[in-house]
Amino acid sequence: MPDHVRLRQTQTAKLEVTLPNGFSGEVPEIDLMSDLDTGPTPTQAEPPPRSAMSRGDMTSLSMAVRGEGTDTLELDVYDVVGSSWQSVGLTAKDVRRTLRSSANAKTIKLRVNSRGGDVFEGIAIYNLLRDHSANVVADVDALAASIASVILMAADEIRIAPGAMVMIHNPWALSLGEADDLRSTADLLDKVRGQMADIYAARTGLAHERLLEMM
Repeated sequence: MPDHVRLRQTQTAKLEVTLPNGFSGEVPEIDLMSDLDTGPTPTQAEPPPRSAMSRGDMTSLSMAVRGEGTDTLELDVYDVVGSSWQSVGLTAKDVRRTLRSSANAKTIKLRVNSRGGDVFEGIAIYNLLRDHSANVVADVDALAASIASVILMAADEIRIAPGAMVMIHNPWALSLGEADDLRSTADLLDKVRGQMADIYAARTGLAHERLLEMM
């Protein structure tokens, strides 16, 4: 496998605004992304837990949280998904920490305005939301693009605001290496594409092949 592969999702693909109604296996030595590179530089530290942060620090988090420990948990997904060398966006670790602190919540209100980001970070967030016992209600305030649209599929109820959009498309990659490396990357892209289509199909009721065409 190549030492570094970036799997990207962009905003240049087809727009799909009407919505009716994971990735498994080992991927050694491969960095799969969409929109952003991943991994902090050696000088970047992981954000401290919320319990260690002051009220002023909370504004620097990529996910606004309200109602922790109550029956209704509110999460604002208003950033890119995953981290890069430049910044830390919404991470699965952050979402997991928040959901564990609100294990008894009956409703999760998700507000989304994100252009997407890291493919596997987004799939992890999707699965975390799916695994929670709460009813998930999602509002797309402006844009749920790329892998953010996969996170959206975890909601039991999806509402798209006037003028808002949901965008889905095929994953793509930048790959370095010899011919076998590039063929392996292409095979991996096909697998990820199919699994994303499976997630869309499970939520929308649309046929798998139809979704592949839309992507």
